[in-house]
Amino acid sequence: MSRLSVRSLPTTPSVAKKVESKEPVDSEIEIVALPKPLASPGTILVTAAPEKSRAGKRGRKGGGQAGSGPLLRGSGLPPVVELTPYVMSERKRFVVTAGQAYSISMLELVGTLGGICTVANSTIQHWCSSFRMRALELYIPAASAGSSPVNAGLEWAVAFTSFLPDTAKMAHNPGGVTAPNSLRYLPPKASLAGDWVNVGGSLASSTTLFVITNVPQGTVIDIIIDWTLGLVVSTSSSLLNSTVATGALGNVYYLGLDGPASNKILPSVGVPTTH
Repeated sequence: MSRLSVRSLPTTPSVAKKVESKEPVDSEIEIVALPKPLASPGTILVTAAPEKSRAGKRGRKGGGQAGSGPLLRGSGLPPVVELTPYVMSERKRFVVTAGQAYSISMLELVGTLGGICTVANSTIQHWCSSFRMRALELYIPAASAGSSPVNAGLEWAVAFTSFLPDTAKMAHNPGGVTAPNSLRYLPPKASLAGDWVNVGGSLASSTTLFVITNVPQGTVIDIIIDWTLGLVVSTSSSLLNSTVATGALGNVYYLGLDGPASNKILPSVGVPTTH
């Protein structure tokens, strides 16, 4: 659609008046009527005005409208689709049923994220392909009257002890008679759990990631973790398996933090588990 604008040129050309229609158009045509001193009566001059792009302005403000240009700046290609699903900052909760120290391996940590029974009463295949721990929280029950508070703690395993200084630390975790003790641990950068760990990498599944020391019965343990869901069809050979005594074929299970053999740090109530 075009727009016609008519302007009359008076005796002094510098004060020409322009009259435009208000209909939205993509281009316009100017009809200039010359005054008598410049042309004979009835003579008109038709010129094409520069094209104005209205669609570009709408696209910059609204985004995604028709005629607003490509979706990606500098490229007309669709965005990359991530095939591996990410589960970010999931909180897993467990309850300690027997007070002692616990050494947690990579296989045991992966088992808490879930798996499916592939062989009845025998094998659980876990779907986690990689993970990164964000934090571990201990909620220690209050000590009873007349008893000493329990000083629980956490030790992180490291990959290269040759690059760490020789240090010794003493930690006393305050405890009260009526108030429970809550502790939050963040994995340091030098630890195995401080970065992404791929279950199909060179790290053995039995490798210890951290040790919970002197944790009493009734302690609640929360793990905050990022992890990826492996593509079982293409990477089933690299995913980890746990051996269990009971399990129905095709059922989903979430194992205890200390693994099915020990099974003393159990998932919270309502989570399907086995050992």
